[in-house]
Amino acid sequence: MGIRVIVGSLSETSTFVVGMGAVVLVLVWGAITVSRFVRRSAERGVVVFQPSTTPLAMFGTLLGAILIASGVNNLNGETVIGFGFLSLFCLIVLATQLPALMVVSADDNGLTISFLGRRKSMAWKDVDWVYGLQSSMSTRGRARRTRSFFDTRVILEAGPRRRITIPLAMGGDATSRDALFKMAFERTTNARQGFRKARQVAERRAAK
Repeated sequence: MGIRVIVGSLSETSTFVVGMGAVVLVLVWGAITVSRFVRRSAERGVVVFQPSTTPLAMFGTLLGAILIASGVNNLNGETVIGFGFLSLFCLIVLATQLPALMVVSADDNGLTISFLGRRKSMAWKDVDWVYGLQSSMSTRGRARRTRSFFDTRVILEAGPRRRITIPLAMGGDATSRDALFKMAFERTTNARQGFRKARQVAERRAAK
């Protein structure tokens, strides 16, 4: 009864905004649930890695709640502008967190990426180039400033048109992440390894 009273008192625009908020919540949590189901249904003996979905869930829920609250309260003026900027910020963060829905599984034959029901596979023997992309972080100690490097993602290519990118800097189970990183370099025995091998890779591909 209470829900009917609220909906009945809303304008068309407010009802639309509330509906958009509900859609955001359903889409975000539905996508997270599907990705977790895919991860849990992986076969035994397969290394499975998925980035952390916590930021995606948090900002998706926040965006949905903002839209619903702004619609229900019929906000206007400066409040609408503030909520608009906050919604835009959440939307940008959500876009950067979409790789968290990716589930990467690897075995002795190769690896497979599942993303919202779509699958892409690549055999280890087909990979001709594998490399990691790094970021750096600087920390200041008592005596000096030190800079450490860490891999943000691993990229595997099988020819110029087939590529798989594995995100490493978005959280997730560290054991599975490290095992997958190790497999990507140990199992690709036919591949050139390292970003600096770009010229060799290009020459090798041109010779085929």
